[in-house]
Amino acid sequence: MWRRRTTLLVEFSGPAQRSRERAVCAVKVWTEKGESDWSTPVEWEMGLLRPDDWIARWIEPPEGKIPGPGNPPAWRLLHDFAVASGPVRGRLYAMAHGLYEILLNGERLGDIELAPGYTSYDAILQTQTYDVIDRVRCGANSLKVVLSDGWYRGQVGAFRQSDQHADRVAFLGQMELSFEDGSRQLVTTGGDWAARTAIRRSCPPTTRAAAIDQWNPRLEEGRDDGDFATAYFQHSAQLLGRAARVLGKREAAGKYEPLAAHIAWAWWTEYGRPDGSLRRPTQANYVRALAFGLAPCELRAAVAQGLVAAIGRRTPAWAREPLARACCCRSWPTPAMPGSRTTCFFATPHRLG
Repeated sequence: MWRRRTTLLVEFSGPAQRSRERAVCAVKVWTEKGESDWSTPVEWEMGLLRPDDWIARWIEPPEGKIPGPGNPPAWRLLHDFAVASGPVRGRLYAMAHGLYEILLNGERLGDIELAPGYTSYDAILQTQTYDVIDRVRCGANSLKVVLSDGWYRGQVGAFRQSDQHADRVAFLGQMELSFEDGSRQLVTTGGDWAARTAIRRSCPPTTRAAAIDQWNPRLEEGRDDGDFATAYFQHSAQLLGRAARVLGKREAAGKYEPLAAHIAWAWWTEYGRPDGSLRRPTQANYVRALAFGLAPCELRAAVAQGLVAAIGRRTPAWAREPLARACCCRSWPTPAMPGSRTTCFFATPHRLG
């Protein structure tokens, strides 16, 4: 216990705090009216205070050539890990060049909006600590981090300038799990993480999306209405491009045809799988993937078989073989993403290092 002759900004005069250490504090005051009771104790816990406390490595999404200001998408950084038994203590320490949100087993950690908050990145990097003891499961677990521009490289300020600190976003995370037998397990960012672009929602730059891109968390559960809307968005752009080409409107065709190709690539990236199956394997989704040219050419046969299987669950056996032949007999043109190689579009996510 220690006393001070002031009531404002009283410094903690106890022993120096160490990384991960918990402290409990209560106060009382003395006035001309006497001595007060002790206050309700408050607790705090120290984060990682020393550079050598961090085992994790910074990871950057494989962005390649970055689009112009305001156009870079958000990224989803993905990692799966296993836990043999239930931990008795669990903390996740995180910081970012940009803005981030973390989902552990499909549930968002914390209630902080626009983490890590505004800071002078050149001098200060703010760290958040999350208690994950109630979120980690025995067995398989998954971490997903949504990472976007924010104040780090987004368009901010009176003149909407971008890249004010740097032109590459990054994330650093370290989960520490402690078990009853005294053992510990670390889950850290590094080369075994994967990256995918997140679904961007368009809205005015003055809204929250100016700082962090929106995405649909229901995708994490394997269901989303965006597959329906995005498919018809692609189909509409495709029809407009064809109509413009027929009418001799080359400028309009040059606008809508690449747009349709880009949406088709984005649709398959989000809703398709490398083996030709769909994340939401409904009959309607398989039909749209084939009819609108959303599936890559080399996977059309596999997509057709997926449609047969989806229909076959409600179709008599005698009708399935003719149906399979009918699905595969016609070839629709599948647009390719402009300026890219087809072999790269539908590969597994990039590995970070």
